Amino acid sequence: MSARAIPNYEAAEQGYGALNLPMAWAEIMSLRSVPYVSVQTLNPGGSLGRGIFFREGQPGQLTLYLKNNSHNTRTLRLDSGIWITPGQETVNIPAGATRAVDVKINLPQRKGLMSTFISGEDYQAYGRDMEALATVINPYELPADSGYSVSIDDEEKPAQYKRYFFRVPPGAQALKARLAVPAGMGRSRVFLFDPEGRQVSETEFAGTNPGGTTAEVVAVGNNPSAGVWEIVVYSSAGLSAYNLNKSAYNLTVFLEGVNSPDLQPENRGVIIGVLPKILKVGRVNYITVQVRDRYTKRPYQGFIEIDGQIYYTRGGKATLPVETAGNDINMVVRTVAASPLLQPWKLDFTFSAGPGIFQ
Repeated sequence: MSARAIPNYEAAEQGYGALNLPMAWAEIMSLRSVPYVSVQTLNPGGSLGRGIFFREGQPGQLTLYLKNNSHNTRTLRLDSGIWITPGQETVNIPAGATRAVDVKINLPQRKGLMSTFISGEDYQAYGRDMEALATVINPYELPADSGYSVSIDDEEKPAQYKRYFFRVPPGAQALKARLAVPAGMGRSRVFLFDPEGRQVSETEFAGTNPGGTTAEVVAVGNNPSAGVWEIVVYSSAGLSAYNLNKSAYNLTVFLEGVNSPDLQPENRGVIIGVLPKILKVGRVNYITVQVRDRYTKRPYQGFIEIDGQIYYTRGGKATLPVETAGNDINMVVRTVAASPLLQPWKLDFTFSAGPGIFQ
C-alpha cells in the first residue's frame, strides 16, 4: 500500500517496490484484524501454487480458487493488471467456502518476463483481502530458418541488468551468448542460466576495461537441456570511471550442432471434442471444447492448448469467444506434453459461418 513502484522492473522482480518508510509506519500503526482469503491455482506440471507462473507455453485462461478463512461472508472486488482480466468483477465467498474464478490472459507482443498482481478487496474490511502474483515468460524462439540465431541491440544504464529468455529445442550440442560492446560505448558482462534457474556460465566484461578494450565475450552452455534458458546482461556500476553513462551492446544468441531427435508420441490420456456449430457473422460466438479422461470418462481438469494458448479445463471444458467476418474458422487443439521430448496430440476443427439458423 505504501511502496513506490520502481520503473522498468516487473512485480516478480521488485515485489511492491521501494519502501516509503513514513507511509509504511503509518500503515502499521493503523493495522486492524483483517479477514484472510487464500488463493490457489494449478500451474503446468501439476503443482499447486499461490500464484500463476508460466515458463513454458503461453496461457489463455486459468482458474483461481479463493477460500474465505474468516467467519463472515466476504464480497471481493477483483482487480488486476492490463494483460490479465478476471472473468467477473466481484465474487461472494461464504465463511469457510471456496469459489472458483476464471481469469483471461492476453499477453503483450513483447518478449521477456511479464508480471502483475491480481487482488481482491472487501470494502467493508481493512486493506486487501487477497493478492496473487501472476508471472509469465514469453521467450525468443531460435528457429532453424534463421540459423538457430537471434541478434538483439540494446543499452543499459550503470548497474542495470536486463533479462532475456530463449526457448532451446532438444538435440543441441551448445547454446552460446555472444556479447559485443564497441570501444568507448560501455562495459557489460553476460550470465547464462538453465531452465531450472542454475547459473551455467558467466563472462568477464566486454567493452572498455582497465587494460584496454575487449570487443566481445561469449557465455557457453554445453549440451543444453530443452526448455527456456535465461541470459542476463549486466552493465558495470563503474562506468563513470571511464567517462561513460551507459553501455550499448549487441547480444547474439545461437545454437550449435542441432540434431533434432524423433519425438515420442505422448500417451493419449484424454478425449477431446467440440460440438458442431454454425458461426454468426458480425457477433461474438462462443465455442466450448470438452475434455474427458480417456479411461474414467469423467471430466478432465487440466491443461490443453487451443490455437497456441494454454487453457485450464475447469469442469472438463474451456470456452472461448470467436468472431468471423464470413470466413470459416479453423481451431487447432493440442494436448500439453509433460516433456519437450514428447510429441503432443493434435486435433483440427473447422467452423463454418452462416446466418445462425441452427443456433
